[in-house]
Amino acid sequence: MIDLFQVIELFKGYKPWIVFGIALLVWILPLHFAVKFVHGKTNILKSLAYSILSAFLHLFSFLVFSLIKLGEVGIGVGAVLIIWFYSRKFNVGLIRAILIILLQYVFGIVIGFIVDIFNIISVKEALMQIGVNLS
Repeated sequence: MIDLFQVIELFKGYKPWIVFGIALLVWILPLHFAVKFVHGKTNILKSLAYSILSAFLHLFSFLVFSLIKLGEVGIGVGAVLIIWFYSRKFNVGLIRAILIILLQYVFGIVIGFIVDIFNIISVKEALMQIGVNLS
């Protein structure tokens, strides 16, 4: 079995890239696993692209409705748009698209616990690397 601490020590000079790669995987894998769980059609790059697009779609709907003082409605509209978007892009029905969103949160929590238990990414260290002063 591979010891993660030895791998991290081996690439210590490249730690920002490792942190970026792990953060990217932590962001992509919940969606990828959720789509695979409901037998949708996806791969890692498709999961990455649709994750980015769905984030922008949700943000855009929130911002548009915030301009007319209905930000809460924008959150709901964004959720409905993402359900529709997932159902079309992953070739699943609307019920399975809702299940993808719910499973995405569950898998995200599980992956977050795994990252925390193995101390793969220290939030304090990551913030210090991007220049945040924690004093």
